[in-house]
Amino acid sequence: MTKMFEMAGDDSAQAAANAATVMKLQMRLAMASRTPVENRNPKLSDNKMTLADADKISPNLNWEAYIAKRGAPAVTEINVGNPTFLKEVSAMLTDVSIDEVEGLPTLARPKFRSVRSFKEIRRRELRLFRTHIDRAKEQQPRWRRVWRRSTEPWAKH
Repeated sequence: MTKMFEMAGDDSAQAAANAATVMKLQMRLAMASRTPVENRNPKLSDNKMTLADADKISPNLNWEAYIAKRGAPAVTEINVGNPTFLKEVSAMLTDVSIDEVEGLPTLARPKFRSVRSFKEIRRRELRLFRTHIDRAKEQQPRWRRVWRRSTEPWAKH
C-alpha cells in the first residue's frame, strides 16, 4: 500500500503515514467483520430490530436521519446484517480523531483506488495474492477472469 501511495505522487514519509492510517482503519473494520464461514450462516444475518434498538447498538449513528437523507420511505424496523460491525463503525466515529485521517476521505482513498488500475500495480497484486494464495505463475487471460466472474451464482446477469 505504501508503494501505491508513492506511485500516486506522495513522498515516502507521507505514503507510509497514509498506508498506516488506512491499514489501521481497515483492520478495525476487518476484526469486527464475520469470517467467510460465518457469512454462510443465513441466521447470523437475520437481525431485524426497531430503529430505537439500532440506535442503542450504534449511538453515534442517527438512523432516522440517514433513512430520510437517502430518500427511502419511513420505516420502523430494519434488518442489521452484522450488529458487531455496526457497533465498531459507531465506536470509530468517536475513537478515530479527525487529525489522524485528515485528507484520507478526500485525497488518499480515491487516489489509492485510481492507482490500482496501473499495470505495475496489477503485477504486484498478482505476485502478492495469486502467487502466494493460489500458487499461480501468471495472471489468467482477461476473457477467463471476466467469464469466471459472470458465471458465479451471485453475479448479476
